[in-house]
Amino acid sequence: MRNKIIKFSLIANIILAAVIFSVPVTAAAAENAVSEKLVRELINEVKELKKSNEVLKAELDAVKKEQSDIQKKVASLSLSPSPSAGAEGLSDLEKELNAAAAGSVSPGAKTEAQNTLGMAGATNPDMGVVGIASYTAAKKYEDQGGSPSANTFSFDEAELNFSGYVDPFHKYDLVLGFHEDEVGVEEAYLTKFDLPMKLAGRLGKFRSSMGFINQHHVDELPWAGEHVFLDSFLGEEGLVTTGLELKKTFASKGKWTPTLSYELGSGHEYDMAAGTGTPNRLAMHLDKSFARDRRNLIRLRNHFDIGEKKDFALGLSYLDSDHRSLKTYGADFQYRYRPQSYQGLTLLGEFMRRDDRAYNEKRRVAGLNDKSPQGYMLNLEYQWDPVWKAGAVYSRFDDPAGILSGKCDSKIVYIAHPQTEFTRYLLQYEQREMAGLEKDHRTTLQLIFSTGYHRHKLK
Repeated sequence: MRNKIIKFSLIANIILAAVIFSVPVTAAAAENAVSEKLVRELINEVKELKKSNEVLKAELDAVKKEQSDIQKKVASLSLSPSPSAGAEGLSDLEKELNAAAAGSVSPGAKTEAQNTLGMAGATNPDMGVVGIASYTAAKKYEDQGGSPSANTFSFDEAELNFSGYVDPFHKYDLVLGFHEDEVGVEEAYLTKFDLPMKLAGRLGKFRSSMGFINQHHVDELPWAGEHVFLDSFLGEEGLVTTGLELKKTFASKGKWTPTLSYELGSGHEYDMAAGTGTPNRLAMHLDKSFARDRRNLIRLRNHFDIGEKKDFALGLSYLDSDHRSLKTYGADFQYRYRPQSYQGLTLLGEFMRRDDRAYNEKRRVAGLNDKSPQGYMLNLEYQWDPVWKAGAVYSRFDDPAGILSGKCDSKIVYIAHPQTEFTRYLLQYEQREMAGLEKDHRTTLQLIFSTGYHRHKLK
């Protein structure tokens, strides 16, 4: 019996000892289990963070690549003078062709209106209207070459503009001009973007690239009306060519960008016997002495970036016409200083010289003056406010041989109020003096307005 009690007691002590010693072991095991779970959770979180980091890195690489592409595009655009400060000094076609030649215009790009219209935009052109109205107060010297519209209101001109893409490689422009009871095609040409050697060109009827002023329409000029300098050399409506023009903008790593253009075409009808121009197509058809002059024109223009706020452009032009072996030489420049986007100073100058060798030789043989006519103009303009600017123009034309109109001086001062890009009010005073005539003083109040599509903002 005693042995049973001892045995039972021994077994109880062993069980008690096992329980006592097993409690810390179980607690430690439980603690270890909790620690392992926490470590696994931390490892999973680290893995998730790593995945998120890889996604963010991929997104960052994509953003960097996009920024690099944008910088390359901006660098390619900087090869052309059109996006820079000198862009306002270019004609519409120069801007368009320079951009195309520099590769910054994608073939088949559509206008904003065409994108808005969707499928209809592929065939519907952009359209717009420009109107010019004025009042001129002056003495009437009609019998001495004075203005016949003095002291009267007049609607000088209206333009109807059409433009659109024919296909991914061609774009057309059409400008119809309305002058009192006359309607005519001022420009109608097709622009092609994908010519070999990064050339761009146009084919049709367009304003010639002879000089700077001639490339711009009347509503683009800083002053009111046509200019005596332009009229004396290139005619009242300026020089318009029907033919082909090719343009090449050369890439430059420096701050200057040269553009070379070549123009081949013909101009207005003229009487080969009398040497005078005539619009009479019927007479041209019936009388073989009437013909159209054939002309070649070469123009080189260099645009220089002087800094972020300054730029300078220099152009040289040479026109060779078979009309009495007539040759015309031209040089023009434009300097712009823009301390702010709306504020700045612009200086524009142009020089021309005509060389009519056949006519001059006859005058020389006859003992008369055989000097060629030449002239120049200077325009200084200052803009101090987004909607206010003022300027002055001086031009001089000298024709010693009396082939055209003799000597002529013109002095102009004006103040302009381009209230928006669609309207411009201008007040101008001009003093004009021509050889053998009295001084002509005239004051002009002009309004230019546009609506719809317009290839250039009013200046």
